[in-house]
Amino acid sequence: MKEVNPHSGSQVLLGHFITLLLTLGEKNPPEKVVKTNMPKFNEKAKKGARLYGHPNATPNLEGGLSFVLSPKNKLYTMAATSLVGEPKFYQTGEESLIDLTNAIHEVIKTDPEFVLKLAVYCRTDLHLRSVPLYLVNEVAYFGKFVDKEWSHGIPRASDYVNAVIQRADELTELFALALTKSDQIKSKIPMMIKKGIAKAFNKFDAYQLAKYKATDKQVKLRDALFITHPKPKNEEQQKLFDMLANDTLPIPETWETQISIHGSTKENWEAIIPKMGYMAKIRNLRNFLKVGIGAEAQTQVIDYLTNPIAVSKSRLLPFRFLTAYRQFFYISTNDYKYIDPKTEEIIHVNRTMLDDYMDAIIKALDLSVGNLPSINGKTAILIDTSGSMEQPLSQRPFRRTNNHELRVQEQNSQTQAIDVATLLGAIGKYVFPEADTYVFGENFKKIRTTINRQNPSILDESHKFLNFNRGKFGSSWDSWVGHSTNAYKVLRHFVEDQVFYDRILILSDEQLYNEGSTYRNRYFSSSNVVHYVEDYRKTVNPHMKLYSFNVVGYGHISVPESDPNTRVLAGWSDKVFKLFEALEQDPKAVINLIEGIKVP
Repeated sequence: MKEVNPHSGSQVLLGHFITLLLTLGEKNPPEKVVKTNMPKFNEKAKKGARLYGHPNATPNLEGGLSFVLSPKNKLYTMAATSLVGEPKFYQTGEESLIDLTNAIHEVIKTDPEFVLKLAVYCRTDLHLRSVPLYLVNEVAYFGKFVDKEWSHGIPRASDYVNAVIQRADELTELFALALTKSDQIKSKIPMMIKKGIAKAFNKFDAYQLAKYKATDKQVKLRDALFITHPKPKNEEQQKLFDMLANDTLPIPETWETQISIHGSTKENWEAIIPKMGYMAKIRNLRNFLKVGIGAEAQTQVIDYLTNPIAVSKSRLLPFRFLTAYRQFFYISTNDYKYIDPKTEEIIHVNRTMLDDYMDAIIKALDLSVGNLPSINGKTAILIDTSGSMEQPLSQRPFRRTNNHELRVQEQNSQTQAIDVATLLGAIGKYVFPEADTYVFGENFKKIRTTINRQNPSILDESHKFLNFNRGKFGSSWDSWVGHSTNAYKVLRHFVEDQVFYDRILILSDEQLYNEGSTYRNRYFSSSNVVHYVEDYRKTVNPHMKLYSFNVVGYGHISVPESDPNTRVLAGWSDKVFKLFEALEQDPKAVINLIEGIKVP
């Protein structure tokens, strides 16, 4: 309890008395200021009251002031960061799916075709697989399941379904999703889904149909064939459909079938490596290390991983490179050994091979961002490294074990939201050469990086950001910025020190704190992001653009979307940075891009 000074009251009175004497002794005492034409009862609202009275103002999930996004931007930010039904830090998987579904239905009521176009955008540009299928399925069933009075014809709706199916296993994935919905509402599968699947069948050859015929799944590829009745584009395609129907397609020569049949040996891996695709090679690098493939095969793998054309065609999201790199990073820091997850055997690996793979992955990611633009202007990149950002993107189950080291190894193999944010932050430094990068939590720090257009080393540099998050890559308490989400402290620093930026980019889940120790007094605090954004524009740069870059979408942001200098972005792909040049001119550039999508 704070001690009370018994003399404090008398000291205050004495101070007032001395001030009065000094004032009376002046020859020309100051004139009394008289307020004129001032309202007596309806005074000007304070900044805090005006912001909290905004029609879209709402507490975020940490109690801070935030603003609900417009329906299309809300759906965009949720869909672009969704693996469908996966838990988030503040939500269970079920709650997350309910929010996504409600956002879809809200847009369907006014513009159902936008939802279909968003599905195509998520599949083609953001390289997501599950959420595009979920989007088109919700549109197809909306009139039957949600609002029976709703009726809105969409020209060529099945063409959107066809467009989002880009791999043969997506035929059965969508069909299974549709069957689940039909069972719930006791309804037939909508023609939009059946026609779209039927059209998509003609995209795939014998190898693809055989690889994904799903004989071990509840919905098999031949089931979808029988119900959708695809029309073959030629006689050769008809033969394939007949073989699929009769279950006589030849067993495809994939790495899964070859290793399953012949065993995981050095010779068998070397034989199948030339036929493996990009993602397959990335996923099996540890197997190559385990069996010790020869020098020739090793060279083939590295040459392929660092081939610019192969990298471009791979369409891998940046965090896929990070996931591969990180498992080798931990092996290298663990005396070049790891524990086999199946046998719990300790595997020692060749140091040179592992180091070569790490170098190849670094080069591959640098190649993948090579076509991104270089944008001039002073930029501040703020990266959220708080506790909520440590939520894995996908909550995959681990094998139960009492081996503590194996549990740590498996947990470290998960990709978290913080990994995506730091990696995109490093890519941002590549796109904005004049950028300054900051990490924030309870406090914040400015990070020095050496990223440049000639030698990016993006994966290496992204670790510098993670080093300020305790527990990541050997980081310590000394460098830790804490687990809160006090982005407002960075912005307050910019205001107080008059640090000039043309744009400020915040990579976050947008659950940002206001200053305050409890949920209620935190919400009504005037120390928040929007407060300092407004102060910054008044005192430093009135034209500063604020980019809210969502890596986990909850449907709201920290500055009103209606602000003409606010921009909304979302996703896990480096390709999002290609939108910046358009967004500099038009805050609705992303929504306009989606609305402009046409299907063949």
